[in-house]
Amino acid sequence: MRTMNGQQRQGTRTYPSIIPPADHDRRRLHASITRRACFGILLMFRSGCTPRAGMPPARMVESGEFVGHIRAVHSLCLSRDGKRLVTAGFDGRAILWDTATGERIEQFPPDLPADLNQYLDQFGGYSLVGAAAFAPDESQIVTGCLTPDRKAGIAQLWDIHSGKEVRRFLCDSQGVFSVSISPDGKRLLAGGGSGQIRLWDISSGKEVCQFDGIEGATVVAFAPDGSMLVTEGSVRTVLWDAHSLMEIRDLERPETDVGRVVFSPDGQLLAGGFADGVCRVWSVNTGKLIHSLNCRGDDVVGVAWSANGRRIATATYATASIRIWDAQTGGEEFHATDTEAKALHDIAFSRDGRYVITAGADGTARKWSIPEK
Repeated sequence: MRTMNGQQRQGTRTYPSIIPPADHDRRRLHASITRRACFGILLMFRSGCTPRAGMPPARMVESGEFVGHIRAVHSLCLSRDGKRLVTAGFDGRAILWDTATGERIEQFPPDLPADLNQYLDQFGGYSLVGAAAFAPDESQIVTGCLTPDRKAGIAQLWDIHSGKEVRRFLCDSQGVFSVSISPDGKRLLAGGGSGQIRLWDISSGKEVCQFDGIEGATVVAFAPDGSMLVTEGSVRTVLWDAHSLMEIRDLERPETDVGRVVFSPDGQLLAGGFADGVCRVWSVNTGKLIHSLNCRGDDVVGVAWSANGRRIATATYATASIRIWDAQTGGEEFHATDTEAKALHDIAFSRDGRYVITAGADGTARKWSIPEK
């Protein structure tokens, strides 16, 4: 096993356990995925948002709901054809949905007790599945979680048709909050709550390498062509060669907690959400910062690209704000606020670009229609 050592820096903060004190001041909550996880089911406040100067962005309207989780939805992913949605939540499961009907197709694991509330009470009221994604052929999904006893973080590969677990990968001890499968379907990248990132060979289940020294909760992603991967923690956003596993470049950014990081469909740009309320967009080839999308100071916890690469969607945590941006100009085009969810955790763009879906802290994923220009 090879170990990839990230650069260590002085003066960076350390992260508490997955369960913060009950009297923690939520208004000072950072976007660390581990700490945000606990408050997704508890946060009950909203703060205002100041509109930008000039022509205000057009409003989006809610056009559908996916109701089934009994705790917050933490992560979601749409299939490439847009016909299926997978959501991961604080109720210890991932749910597969039919996007046309809103009906539930399957849940993972399939054998949870019928009285889920009573089951969750054994574990302090929640059990976190922190991430979910489709395999490239979409016959399988991968989920990342913190085991109910809080002792291990694992990634699990599930067969969509049978609902059975195909393989299990032992990962970060503080939970797995970000997963990505390489475009050829051969490797799994998993990021956890304590800064551990692991790369696995899926067919054999063997660990290929660890990326150490990535401070804070981490997010990961493969480039669309599989040539690169990105790792992001509270201090560094790093591009790596996916074959040699050598570092390519370190992207310019502040030292702050992270939400999501996503490659554009053509792999030329990279967008990342941060706790300082900014979604940053970089050139992958040069590492140059292209845009800083101002989300009004609230933690940017969800970032997604439209399939044509022309738009970027962002979701913020405490203000539950959804914004659609022009990826070329950096201008804000559309806006909505989820007043029912109270807080958001993730966002996904539909394949046809006509709507986005958000992951709500109230346990509901909502569809938001984008007006035609």
